[in-house]
Amino acid sequence: SIQGEVARTLAHELRNPIASIRLATDVLKHKMEAAQKEALTNYTDILTRSTQVLNDLVSNLLNAANYTPAVLEKVDLAECVKYALEQAADRIYLTGIKVVRNYKGPYMILADKEKLNIALLNIIVNASEATNPNEGVIDVSIKSYKTDYVLSIKDNGHGLEQEQIDKLFDAFYTNKASGVGIGLTSVKNILEEHDAQIKVISEPNKGSTFYIFFQNIEMV
Repeated sequence: SIQGEVARTLAHELRNPIASIRLATDVLKHKMEAAQKEALTNYTDILTRSTQVLNDLVSNLLNAANYTPAVLEKVDLAECVKYALEQAADRIYLTGIKVVRNYKGPYMILADKEKLNIALLNIIVNASEATNPNEGVIDVSIKSYKTDYVLSIKDNGHGLEQEQIDKLFDAFYTNKASGVGIGLTSVKNILEEHDAQIKVISEPNKGSTFYIFFQNIEMV
């Protein structure tokens, strides 16, 4: 209930600044000379897309505060990963991160696509934030293991101490300078709804790897 109240508060507080950013972007586009507009179009487009993503996240926060059970259906895990990476594309571009994809598919699982996207996007964003600008590499792979598909998201970032790993999914825990620490708690809750297990392996200065185990429904 406390997390729900935090989510509602954040969502309502975020709506005004998001609207201001969107409006300011539109005004800048209108005021810029043609040459400036062409030179900066990548960045103004990123601002426009990012405000839309933020609006969607606000809606997701409100939906999370008013909990609805996951509706599981047959989906391709590779397509879910592709969509999450597309949603993170602007952040990846701006920070100069290289993404290595080691999967083809299809890998059929039971999932709620919208909720699973929130979880995957959260992990990808955390991986991007852990790396140094223009040095980051995120390796995403999917492999078969017994009756599961194993999705791994690996970064070459600052890594974590074991004490940090132990607390990583606790409510309100964060190792960031700013933030309230509800992201990875939400990830864990979403994955539990999917009967998916998550494991984290990390070392300081050697990066982190998130392993997520999904049941291969074709093996059931």
